Amino acid sequence: AWSGRFDHVGFLAESTAYPCYEHGIHASNRMYDFGTALISPHRFDGGFVHTFQPSKPTTTKGFTVAALDWNPGGALDTPLRVKFVSVHLDFSRRSVRRAQIDELVGVIGKLEGPLVLMGDFNTDWQTEDSSLKHLAELLGLKVFRPHAEGLSTYGDKGARLDWILVSPGLEFLNYYVVPDVVSDHYAVAADIGLAAPD
Repeated sequence: AWSGRFDHVGFLAESTAYPCYEHGIHASNRMYDFGTALISPHRFDGGFVHTFQPSKPTTTKGFTVAALDWNPGGALDTPLRVKFVSVHLDFSRRSVRRAQIDELVGVIGKLEGPLVLMGDFNTDWQTEDSSLKHLAELLGLKVFRPHAEGLSTYGDKGARLDWILVSPGLEFLNYYVVPDVVSDHYAVAADIGLAAPD
C-alpha cells in the first residue's frame, strides 16, 4: 500500500464482507509498497504471486493469481474452478508492456479452466497494435464492448486503461465503472455468469 503506508487490502478485508485475500507486493522501499491483490467473501485456493522482470526506471509490476470453486445457483453437477488474476502493467512504455504480457501469458497460459483477468493494463483497445488486444488474442479472452462510450477509467480525456477479460465459457451480465474516487483510476466492476451453450 503506497498511500501513507496504509494497507488498503487489509483494511478492506477487515471492514467488509470480503475477509479472504491474496496480496502480492511487487515493489517495496521505505516510502511505498506497490502490488496487486484479489479479495473475496470466500476462501481462495492455489494462490500465487508473480513479479515481472525489473523495468527501470519505472516501478516493478506483476500479478496475483488465485482460484475459487464456483457453482452459480447450484446449476452444475461439479463446481467450476475459476482462476482470477489481478495485474498491473507498466505505464510508460509499450515495449515493456509487451514483454510483461509475454511473461504473463507464459505463466497463466498454463492454467486450465475458466479465467477472469483484470486490472490496470495502462493501454486501450483502440490502436491497431494495442497490447491489450494482443493479450486477449494470445489467451483467447473477451472484453466487454471494447469501443463503448462511458467506460473510461483515467484522466480528463477519458482513457479506458482498466479492464476485465474473461474466458469464452463466461459472459458479462453487467459491467460498469464505479464513480467513487478512491485512486487516480476509477474501479471497474462486473457481474459474470456462465455463457449460454452454442
